[in-house]
Amino acid sequence: MKSVFYIVGGLGRLYGFQFPGKPAPRIYATSIDYSTQPLPQKPEEGYSPYDRARGYGGKVFESIGPLHDLMEPRKEAPPKPKPTLIWDYRANARLDRPPIVTADNLVIADSGGRFFITSKTETRVNAQFETDAPLSAPLAQYRSLVTPEGPNKKMVIEEMVYVASRDYHLYALNVTRGEIVWRFTGGAPILQQPVVNDWEIYVVTEGAGLYRIDRKNGDILWRNREAQRFLSANKKFVYAADVQNNLLILSRESGAIRARYDVRDFNVPVVNEATDRFFLAAHNGLLVCLHDREYSTPLIMKTPLAEPKPKKTRRNAATSEKNPNKQRTLLHSFAVIMSFAS
Repeated sequence: MKSVFYIVGGLGRLYGFQFPGKPAPRIYATSIDYSTQPLPQKPEEGYSPYDRARGYGGKVFESIGPLHDLMEPRKEAPPKPKPTLIWDYRANARLDRPPIVTADNLVIADSGGRFFITSKTETRVNAQFETDAPLSAPLAQYRSLVTPEGPNKKMVIEEMVYVASRDYHLYALNVTRGEIVWRFTGGAPILQQPVVNDWEIYVVTEGAGLYRIDRKNGDILWRNREAQRFLSANKKFVYAADVQNNLLILSRESGAIRARYDVRDFNVPVVNEATDRFFLAAHNGLLVCLHDREYSTPLIMKTPLAEPKPKKTRRNAATSEKNPNKQRTLLHSFAVIMSFAS
């Protein structure tokens, strides 16, 4: 499998590079003074860096980091594979935000309020949109499996990207279909990245509070004016912080404040959209993970893209009955409760 990576240039240039499939050769460094013992220009076949180092009486070791002498990699390193430029795209304005990578496309936004859907493998713009103002926050992404309308009922991947602009708007862009599905208007600029889970989107507007909106249609479910930062959520509560960095526990149903705690010493913001765990972090290295007592096992709030469920056979049906929580345990194995201090 070949590796592809993308480089964004500040002057509106986007490059796509591809690495060869073979692993990069190892680099060897020696302690020989090549100013007095130069290497042969064309060593014989099978004459390895080890052989050359030993032939001059030097010590040889395999490099695991930056070499001590800048001459060593030029003298001793075998030729490394070079990335190949697949394509490059020039926008009409500065690209100051990282692109969103989907299964088949890239979503690129420039500083002038334009965003594009381009192919990952060639210089081709599939769709282009323009907002009424420059973009104001990092892009957010959500992937899901949906059943399309019509006779073909095979599930397909639907890629959504959410774009916030300085005119108080949040755009929901369907990358798969290349169209804007809905637009949400807040009461103030959206400067923080929207948080998306399986049911809703949390949008923080500068000075106007935290919105909970429906992910499918953009309808406002509620707004809490005091909350100024989203932390995490479960099926009952939303955890947020106010302008004084107090912890707010909000009702997920109505947005009303149920409790307030002074946690101003934990002033490093940590947002978790994947599970219900919320984290408090401080500059002294202390990191605390908390959760509601009812959810002893981490609750997945943003499901990783799952494949369609296979048809049950007698064998896997018996396995499911024997250990029904096996899949859930695997999904939750990455989340732990911890308190760590450096």
